[in-house]
Amino acid sequence: MKKKIAAVVIVALAAAGIYYRAGRGPAGRLSPMEVSGSIESVEVAVGSTEGGRVVETFVKEGDRLKTGDAIARLENAQLESAVGEAQAAVAVAEAALAALLSGYPKEDIAAARAAAEARSSQSALLEKGTRAEQITAARAEVEAAAAQSENAMLTFERQERLLESGVVSRQTADNARAAARTAEERLNAAKAMLDIALNGPREEEKEAAAGAANEAAARLRKLEKGARAEEIEQARAVVEQARAKLKTIEARAADLVVRAPSPCVVDTMDLHPGDLLAPGGQAAKLALDGDPWIDVYVPADRLSEAKPGAKARIVVDSYPGREFRGTVSRVARSAEFTPRNAQTPEGRASQVFRTRVEVSDPDRELRAGMTAVAVFSSGGDGERDGKR
Repeated sequence: MKKKIAAVVIVALAAAGIYYRAGRGPAGRLSPMEVSGSIESVEVAVGSTEGGRVVETFVKEGDRLKTGDAIARLENAQLESAVGEAQAAVAVAEAALAALLSGYPKEDIAAARAAAEARSSQSALLEKGTRAEQITAARAEVEAAAAQSENAMLTFERQERLLESGVVSRQTADNARAAARTAEERLNAAKAMLDIALNGPREEEKEAAAGAANEAAARLRKLEKGARAEEIEQARAVVEQARAKLKTIEARAADLVVRAPSPCVVDTMDLHPGDLLAPGGQAAKLALDGDPWIDVYVPADRLSEAKPGAKARIVVDSYPGREFRGTVSRVARSAEFTPRNAQTPEGRASQVFRTRVEVSDPDRELRAGMTAVAVFSSGGDGERDGKR
């Protein structure tokens, strides 16, 4: 019966890919326990959340990389265009805020003052009624305003042509534009006053003229006083919003360069210039630096030899005659491959616990998938450091 149970245990462990050898030496002392497994390490797949066409590749398989090293660069015309639009939006918002902080241009204030005076005169004329001398004066004012407006417009057009040729400055052209605007306001007001003088005022005209005069006066006061605090704060909010949007788009654009997240070795790299990489697609597979490990299965009756912190000698098939140092980092809380009846010593021996052994590999010689054996020695032998 015992032979049958032992056979079942051996078959079960072999089917699970587990190998261990343990026995008793002289005077009943346990011989070293050997448990096998495969070298494992942290591997990550890197890519771009945006995707695009590969423009350049900077690494090949086997290259060692530092944190932030470029692996590949992609191009995405739509995203790059969005960056330019966001930069322009920031420039416009900042210019609007600067204008509010520096106050309104003097030429705008002068034009508003002329308009306010004209609207006020128009309203006063309506209130007083029309006399012959007023009609004459109104005609004369229209003629003078028309001549001034025509001259100002000609000057403005000439300054614009000179500006295009680089002869005059932008400020000179802006001043000419403001003068033309002021002259046009004067001409419009003069024409309205002449119409009123010829036709005679009506009550609704008086009311409309008074309203226009008040509106022009209010606009002049606003320009002279400058922007309100709430207008400035609103402009600042627009600037911050534009900057935040630009920052988000720039971060997306930065992801077009695939970079190493930490020190690592390039495991696989299949991209070439011209390839299309889908958003979230794998650009390369990296083996991150850090000591590898093996997961082994320790029998329940030898679990005391593989407590966390216990030392082990690691023998790797790829490096015959050499040993690496190993340290148990954790042991599973529950057993695996437990038969239905585990009350006998033979049954308890078939209980195994998944145990992780960290392997010291400062020269980065080990590779994932290599077969290895962890040797635990009883009586303190396992505490000694293995030789490299």
